[in-house]
Amino acid sequence: MEIQFGEITSNDLNEIGKLQPEGWTDIVPEYELYVRNKFCFPKKAILDNEMVGVGTLIVFDSTAWLAHIIVDKNHRNNGIGFQITEKLINDGMDKSAEMGPIDPQVRVRERFSPAGSIIEQFDRAGEELKDDPSAV
Repeated sequence: MEIQFGEITSNDLNEIGKLQPEGWTDIVPEYELYVRNKFCFPKKAILDNEMVGVGTLIVFDSTAWLAHIIVDKNHRNNGIGFQITEKLINDGMDKSAEMGPIDPQVRVRERFSPAGSIIEQFDRAGEELKDDPSAV
């Protein structure tokens, strides 16, 4: 499965709405904010010319967050969320080289357990990890 990554632009917002997870507040305004802000780096995952996932790296001062990592419900459990997270972490490490040390802040919703293995890999990469499962 060959996933391609691209920058999210305002032209992608309607398509992002189709990824809306059940029970979440509307994700489109969040992505509008990410697209407009220079400290946000939203990415889309493309498979066979279809957007199958999204995620955002946020870097502000010396702190980085991963936000709204979402995979289309028809493409879950295929490693796409892992690939998105890995891409964002690598982008964050590249930003760290440009900007100086970044303190990664990782927050996970408890109900999305696959993220746990990704966080363990991030932790093993030698980065300081702050895990707050109560974060939204």
